[in-house]
Amino acid sequence: MLKYILKRTLQMVPTVVGVVLLTFVLFNIVPNDLAAIALGKNVTLEMLEDFDAQRGLNKPLFFGTKAKTRAYVDQRFSEGAGRWRNWSNAVYSAETKTVVIQSGSEINPLAFDLDDDLNFEWKITFRGNGLLAGQELDSEAWKSTSIRFQGADMQGFQTLGENLEIKALRLRRIQNNPFDSQLMFYIRQLARGDLGDSEFFKQPVAKLLVDGVLPSLSLTVPIFFIGVVVSVSLSLICAFFRNQFIDRFLVVIAVALMSINYLIYIVAGQYLLAYKQGWFPVWGYESAKYLALPVLIGVVSGLGSNIRFYRTIMLDEMYKDYVRTAFAKGVSKPR
Repeated sequence: MLKYILKRTLQMVPTVVGVVLLTFVLFNIVPNDLAAIALGKNVTLEMLEDFDAQRGLNKPLFFGTKAKTRAYVDQRFSEGAGRWRNWSNAVYSAETKTVVIQSGSEINPLAFDLDDDLNFEWKITFRGNGLLAGQELDSEAWKSTSIRFQGADMQGFQTLGENLEIKALRLRRIQNNPFDSQLMFYIRQLARGDLGDSEFFKQPVAKLLVDGVLPSLSLTVPIFFIGVVVSVSLSLICAFFRNQFIDRFLVVIAVALMSINYLIYIVAGQYLLAYKQGWFPVWGYESAKYLALPVLIGVVSGLGSNIRFYRTIMLDEMYKDYVRTAFAKGVSKPR
């Protein structure tokens, strides 16, 4: 028995891992900007960055040493000047698909200040002369280079005697740990039981689940036990009086109950029994009296399918060998 339990436990591990990975992929494969959806349109890039940082969305998806930052959104000059049109001393050329920073200019392309303690990297394709993050850029021909710097040392573009022409520019945050990814952030949250915060209720999801357990159980447990007792009792009557009037009558009632939508039971129960007759409260959750109508509706709505299910099982059991043997030995039918 111990060997069987151990085997089943070990088989559970890949299943759980597979479910975790599948859930993560399904929630993250859709290219939606969750921060923009949650916060709306009238927000700054820094607010979006803070939202991403709190939820681990500013990390690589699975693995990586570099991650994007909203401080500078990748600009493809082949598609236009983008936010570079905000500076009068930066001229966009639609013909060459480049931006030219005029000599004697200073431009900081960042939307907000970088974290002083983190490391970053500029990746730039340029020609001309200038400074970026305090490091010199000097090339007559097109050249691609990387510039690493600390957030506290960030300085924008500076041009002195010549223009600086830029074809491509991007900014990445350097990850000290390549495994510090969205996936690992998700797994750590699961291990701690941290399901995050609800954007609608502004409360931890774990707290909302705990608060909802008691009301849910107080409704589902009575429905289950009362439904089983009533369904099994009526199914026994059907099986005992098989093909007789009472059996056919209960089967017709069961089919009729199955044919009615669950919403009809809810609306009819509230209107007729609660509103018209006043036998039950119309709404609320204060005492056991408020559960009576929902439990009644839950039991009745599932009664039809349960009666047919248990009736079929009992009729099937009545023709098993052990039942025929019991009859042959003189056991009465009711027993």
